[in-house]
Amino acid sequence: MWKNLVAFLLFLSYLQAETIEEAFERGHNLFLDRKYEEAIEPLEQACKAKHNKACIDLGTMYSAIKPNYKKAFDAFKIACDNKNDDACGAMAEFYVLGKGIDKDIEKGLEILNKNVEKENSAATFIMATLYARGGEVNKDYFKALNLGLKSCEKGEAIACKLIAEIYQNGLGVSANKEKAFEFFKKSCVGNNASLDAAGCVNAGAMLEMGSGTNKNVNEALKMYNIACSLGENLGCSNYGLLLYKLQKYQESLIFNSKACDHRKVAKSCYISAIQYATSQGVSQNEQYTIKYLKLACEYGENDACSFLKKLR
Repeated sequence: MWKNLVAFLLFLSYLQAETIEEAFERGHNLFLDRKYEEAIEPLEQACKAKHNKACIDLGTMYSAIKPNYKKAFDAFKIACDNKNDDACGAMAEFYVLGKGIDKDIEKGLEILNKNVEKENSAATFIMATLYARGGEVNKDYFKALNLGLKSCEKGEAIACKLIAEIYQNGLGVSANKEKAFEFFKKSCVGNNASLDAAGCVNAGAMLEMGSGTNKNVNEALKMYNIACSLGENLGCSNYGLLLYKLQKYQESLIFNSKACDHRKVAKSCYISAIQYATSQGVSQNEQYTIKYLKLACEYGENDACSFLKKLR
């Protein structure tokens, strides 16, 4: 009887663990698809059960996408208490900056430095940004560069972007466009889940202009497209605009109209309007011209607003 009860309880535990994992997978996939409202419930369920990855997704979402610093701190703390070094680094930054918790720079730096010593890439990046920004610690671009390099080498894409910006702007080092491009590109190569969208945009812009590297518009399109797929509207704008500049009008219209209709990218709306107004890759259509001009103006494209006034 006792053996049967133990076996039954173990079986229930197994089912519960599976349920937690399934909740995480559902929430994580919704998170990657940018369906954030739908992702909250399964991620919170898994995080409360001390699923570290769920807590990190939840903390990330509440940190930057749907800001609620208290909830972000709580999520990172659950994972940190459960021995996850990445979460500890994120939680420590909240202590340093006083986000979602009373400011405690000393405690935050203590946690960060412990994780830097353990060669945790996330904590190393956070320390690099603190040294680059100054304030909570004395500004020190030399330390920022060295820590950023270590984090970048471990695959932290956003750290690669930080190094690129240091070289691009000559912060504590001689400005170096070639080095800037090298590290912007590094931030945009590898697993899509860990790439830095803004780094991709910068790499694309340098390829388009031939700055710090040979001009290559096809590679620029790839970089912009990756940024767009990661949710960076500037990547979508630049991708659609470059297609238009290259006179790939049919591709341009297909992409830009979708980016306007589904992503509310103002520049894409405006280009679509121009194409319908001037018969570029499509028959002239006044109705669609007006539609996309109105959307472009609504989403913040001033040239479209001016064009509309002239039409009236």
